[in-house]
Amino acid sequence: MLASRNALRRFLTSSSGPTLANIGILAIAGTGLVVWLAGTYSDRLAAFIKSGVEYIGFVPILAALHAATLVSQRRRHLQQQQLQSWLIATPGGFAGSRRTIVIATLTSVLKHASVVALTLIVVGTLSRTEFAAAMRLLVYTIVGLVPGALAGWYLPSKRRRVTNEASRYVLKPATGNGLRPQAGALSRWPIAQTLAWNRPENLRVVIMVALLSVQAGSSMIGGLSVVAAWLVGAYLTGLLRGIVSVGREAAQWLQSTPITFAAFAWSVARRALVHQLIGTAVGAGVITLLGSPASMTLYLAALWLSVVIMVSAVSLAESYRSRSPALKLALSFAAMLGIESRAHGWAIPFALAMTVWHLRQGARR
Repeated sequence: MLASRNALRRFLTSSSGPTLANIGILAIAGTGLVVWLAGTYSDRLAAFIKSGVEYIGFVPILAALHAATLVSQRRRHLQQQQLQSWLIATPGGFAGSRRTIVIATLTSVLKHASVVALTLIVVGTLSRTEFAAAMRLLVYTIVGLVPGALAGWYLPSKRRRVTNEASRYVLKPATGNGLRPQAGALSRWPIAQTLAWNRPENLRVVIMVALLSVQAGSSMIGGLSVVAAWLVGAYLTGLLRGIVSVGREAAQWLQSTPITFAAFAWSVARRALVHQLIGTAVGAGVITLLGSPASMTLYLAALWLSVVIMVSAVSLAESYRSRSPALKLALSFAAMLGIESRAHGWAIPFALAMTVWHLRQGARR
């Protein structure tokens, strides 16, 4: 195999170059190989696709994790290369390097997605009977790759100390780390508060309830999915509570400062909302694996995210205005339950409307 690959590489990089006849020979050989694979391994490929469909709930989760890891590592590697380049000292070097990093990172994701898509198309074609199932796996993979890539891009990267000597000929660009105070550290507080609440003596109650929820005779995958659903739900609920708690305390500390409501709300809730989005995607995958219909799973995920956005907006707006959000949260939940009991699905637009209204009230102060 290694010798064949080296021979093909020498052929493609030779001085004469691949002629039209040689390309035709390669195409004929490739077609013959595909036909041989279709006749020999069609049953095995069909069984492989069926096994993938049985655990299709894990496909978007694995794709999202792969995309997040790929984008995060690729971006960090490219940033380190750009910092070591002499072009960083030229006018406009930072803007150009950022565009280069975005394009190169997106290219890496597209390459991996193309390989997965081509593999599934070829495997589905060779299996003769499971092409629709292969396309279903491809759709689930793309659904996981998109949010995973976005999450990987916005994941916090460890900033390394720049050891390059500053240029004596170009003005040093502003880094934003001067005497002006920054509120970005507030975004880590809700997550840290949630992790502090989930100490072993508190988490053991959730684990005990999750273990008792597993029905007798369930498979290993089913039991693990039930436990995972309880743990994800507990984390997301605690994180929502952390946004409310941290927002109230941060508003008390910052009420004497000229910070705007937009900066305050974004600083407190941005990382927590990203965790909510990722956790909701994971929870939706687990619920789908347990046998829930896709339409019901998407509806529950949208309903939960609307509740998260509404609670965050109401609590942060009222805390910023030095008021208690308890009464408005209770009234909002009561109105959502009443609307949902009368008209199925209308609770989501109501939650979004309440979010917009409270954001505007918080901006007015």
